[in-house]
Amino acid sequence: MFVRACAAYARAHPEQAVGSAEAWEEAALLEQWRQRWYEARNEQAATQQSPTSVGADPEPGYATTAFATGTLPAEVTSFVGRKTDLAAVEERLAHGGTVTLVGTGGVGKTRLALHVARRVCDRYRDGVGLVELASVTDPQAVVWTVGAALRIPDGSADASADTLAAALADRELLLLLDNCEHLVESCAVLVETLRRRAPGVQILATSRRPLGCAGEQLWQVHPLSVPGSATPLEHLTRYESVELLVDRAAAVVPGFTVDEDNHRAVIRLCQLLEGVPLLVELAARGLRVLSPRQLLERLEEGLSLPDSSVRTAPDRHRTLRAVLDWSYGLCTPDERRAWARLSIFGGDFTLESAEAVLAEAGWETDKALHAVTGLVDQSVLTAYDAEGQRYYRMLEPVRRYGRDRLAESGTAEETRRRLRDWYLTLVERAESAWSGAGQALWFRRLRRGHADLKVALRAGLDDPATVRRTLRAMGTLWPYWMLCVPLSESRHWLELGLQRCQEPGPERDKALWVCGFVAVLQRDLDTVDRCAREIEQEGTGGTRTESDAALLRSLAALSWAEAGTARAKALRALQGYRRHGDEFGEQVTLGLLTLIGEGDQATVAEYHRKAVELSLRRGERWHRSYLLSTFGIYLWRQGEADEAAAHLVRSLEISAEFDDRLGGAMAVNALAWILAEHGDPGLAARLLGAARTLLGGGVPQLFGFPQLLWEHRRCAARLRAELGADGVARAREEGARLGLAEIVRLLHESGLPACGGGSVARTGEGDGELAGGAALGCAR
Repeated sequence: MFVRACAAYARAHPEQAVGSAEAWEEAALLEQWRQRWYEARNEQAATQQSPTSVGADPEPGYATTAFATGTLPAEVTSFVGRKTDLAAVEERLAHGGTVTLVGTGGVGKTRLALHVARRVCDRYRDGVGLVELASVTDPQAVVWTVGAALRIPDGSADASADTLAAALADRELLLLLDNCEHLVESCAVLVETLRRRAPGVQILATSRRPLGCAGEQLWQVHPLSVPGSATPLEHLTRYESVELLVDRAAAVVPGFTVDEDNHRAVIRLCQLLEGVPLLVELAARGLRVLSPRQLLERLEEGLSLPDSSVRTAPDRHRTLRAVLDWSYGLCTPDERRAWARLSIFGGDFTLESAEAVLAEAGWETDKALHAVTGLVDQSVLTAYDAEGQRYYRMLEPVRRYGRDRLAESGTAEETRRRLRDWYLTLVERAESAWSGAGQALWFRRLRRGHADLKVALRAGLDDPATVRRTLRAMGTLWPYWMLCVPLSESRHWLELGLQRCQEPGPERDKALWVCGFVAVLQRDLDTVDRCAREIEQEGTGGTRTESDAALLRSLAALSWAEAGTARAKALRALQGYRRHGDEFGEQVTLGLLTLIGEGDQATVAEYHRKAVELSLRRGERWHRSYLLSTFGIYLWRQGEADEAAAHLVRSLEISAEFDDRLGGAMAVNALAWILAEHGDPGLAARLLGAARTLLGGGVPQLFGFPQLLWEHRRCAARLRAELGADGVARAREEGARLGLAEIVRLLHESGLPACGGGSVARTGEGDGELAGGAALGCAR
């Protein structure tokens, strides 16, 4: 490159050229420079190495002089974590072939490769050869660079992969090719040639995209593990990102530790940096002048670090911007446009949603697929499979960079509109699935896209042309508001939608009903009354809206311990839903009648049986967990502890499948009542602690229903008498750390002791076995 630049300058400035400018012919000068470089290197090699044969019949162009592998750079800082990565890469190397570490910039591919090389170097007779390719810009220079790094003397000007392979034919070494992403074609040719003609040479490569050569084994290098928001202080150092941050911070701030004052800021820092090692190291340097909280505030505001450079690092790694500029420069124009537009997603997305956002005039049908594939190959996007679909995501720093490019492109507003329209269409498609067999898939799909759904709803409410459609979508999402979103957030969106769209209509009726239902769970009974009144006054759906209002009135009456009124209103709602042909509304109301528990045992059991029948007919499962839970509570109040526990455990299992903490908390509380009275007060107290954590701070215990609260207080009093206040507190603290799946496993392991000293029978495979209340002797 230097020679070419000199030749170009000589032609542009002939008055300054030594001799005639025409004599500065680029090809001839380049050939002269190569010859002189090879001669100088051969002379140096001859003085440093002893002459030994490297092959019986060496190819012309390589001197028969031994080479020495270069020494690996010393580790100047400790290597943190990566136990799984180390074991996996070493295992793949042991099985031969080419191993390529792929991942986004700054994720630690080079550091991992070097650490692996140090650990396995003794396996190779001739050691390890490191070839750093980041500064190589000419694809033809790959072979020369490898030869120079391995100190193989070469006297020819046309060195090729074949001649290099011949020189390495009898060698046993690990060749580490670092930063291949901008030279993948040349590297692939070299690797395939070496594998074919120098079988003792094994390749370990790092690249942001696969080399694409035969026999290549890919290993995706992911960011370091990141703690959850509720991770206790004593468990923080189990997470690699925290361990790295503390290690690097202690190097610049002696004595730095994670303590009660800063641990929440440290958790959030690691989450915001998404465990990317380069970002964590840059952040740690910022702790020289800022506290963790101050540093976090700057990063959340989008400000730069106080000193965001590492002066001893390669140029491309000195700042985050340099890393991303490097990646951006490797992308094609279509990939760059896709990077910018896909950065509009705040969460994970599918190819279908990517196609919707990328749609623009002139893009062929498969153009989006090619762009997404390219971004995955460049490690700008990471891909994973879940629920039978392929999902894609960007790390937050990559997304922020893309949004800067999106703003510069002038297409940000159009891209937001496409995101809005895609999600509104998605919700409309999901409407029929809420009460059917596909509800679990749709719950998970929308939960993964929650951040983008909020962006779409905001954009829809801000545009007068789409506000009614958006409010309809918000009403359609009613199970989602209760299952996937904190109730306070649900109320915010519903109230905002009702405020923006005040014209009477079926969209507003449905949103009022959903808002009232959420308010019941928050025990905001004034809002429940307001929503029911507006539905009655403005309702346009006939028997359907009358039923919605009656159901809200029933829930409010139950909250006031007015069981008779609650039952009468629920029966009125039931009649209306049946006339309207709304089976899901009928199912919800039958579940409420079971919870109210008024009437003889056979009648209540029939409510439950019919509700489960409707659920089974459509294949829905989410609301069935509530049906099992409410009937389990009814059975408990009738003295049928064994049968009650069986229903409650099955309810909890379904709640765990959906990660429904709201419904799960009800079942866990009721199981604690049974355990407290019939055999295991310690486990009962742990379950009470778990239930409180599952609900979170914004939901009243047991939704404030008086008859359930009475059972809860009775259970708590019994536990204090048996365990003492301190014993209950310790057990509840232990339980507060349990998730739904852990609770289910704990209950199964415990055998769930029952009132007779035996154990409650395990639930059968089919929910039909629980549908009829066999302990009551009720007809099926």
